[in-house]
Order: sequence, then structure tokens, then C-alpha cells
Amino acid sequence: TDMYEQMRARDIPIFSLESKTPLHDFDIVGFTLQYELSYTNVLLMLELADIPFYAKDRGEDSPIVIGGGPCTYNPEPIADFFDIFSIGEGEEALPELMRLYINMKDSGDYSREKFLREAAKLLLNGHFNGLPVVEEGRLVGMLTQSDLIALHKKLETPGFFLLLGGQHGLGVRKFGLGRIQLDL
Repeated sequence: TDMYEQMRARDIPIFSLESKTPLHDFDIVGFTLQYELSYTNVLLMLELADIPFYAKDRGEDSPIVIGGGPCTYNPEPIADFFDIFSIGEGEEALPELMRLYINMKDSGDYSREKFLREAAKLLLNGHFNGLPVVEEGRLVGMLTQSDLIALHKKLETPGFFLLLGGQHGLGVRKFGLGRIQLDL
């Protein structure tokens, strides 16, 4: 609480380490909830960031507040403070949520309420499909629906990717999915 008191006394908002950007200027803010005792820290950070505690009090210019991690398996005690919970593994859900957000912003079709409604549908329907990546008879990872869409749209991708701790080069495999065939 010492730093909290100093930041409040000097009217210093909580900010990112790298760019010193105030937290309230971000589009999306995420918290990993490892244990229940971190709940009060989240509220403290929201206060220091000048982000309204309650999701219902946030306006169009407020960041979307996402919670994830082990404590989201029972989100009810803190549900009023978060806009979205990513329950389970966020590695596949978060890229999908980010693509939804970016697409809505780019198309001019964004509103906070519409994004939250579409995000809820996305999370409830669990559209995180993928293909197993097998190497020498051993499962080494998953090629997700997001990966396929990114490759299909010919977005810039690195010449390699990290998958379960190993480096894999693109151009190694060929997958067919319906009418889409990709050389990976």
C-alpha cells in the first residue's frame, strides 16, 4: 500500500512498464487471477487507473476489462468488476477476441455493447477449432482456426513459429480443410 499512497498523493495513474502509457488509455486490460487474494489488487489497480470498478459504469472510451486464470472457474464473486472472463486456456480465446475487436474497430461497427455481446457468443460457442500438428507420430501442438484464417488471408507471418517449446519452420506441412488447402 505504500506505493498506492504515493501514487494517489502525486496523482500518478498506474501505467505500463514499457511505454508508460496510462492503463485507462488501453483498449483492453487483462488480469490473471491466480488466487482469490489478488481480487483486492485488481480493484486497487482499477482505482489507480481511473477505470470505473463496475463494468456497468464503464463507457465507450473505457477499456474492456478481461479476467483469466485459475480463479475464473468460479467468477461469480467478482463478476461485476469484469467485462469478460476467459475461462480455461486463454491462448486460443484471446487471439479470437482480439481479432473480433480489431475487425469491429476497423469496420466502424464497434460499440462496447455490441463487442461484448459478440465476444460472449464467441466464448460460449467455443469456436476455437484446430488441427493437430503431429511430428514423427507425436502430437507437438495445434494449428488453430485463427492460424488458418491468418494464413488464408495471407497476413504477414514470421518464417518460423514456436510451438510447445520447439521451433518449427513454415513450408513443412500441407493441410487440407474443406475447400481451403494450405502449404505450411
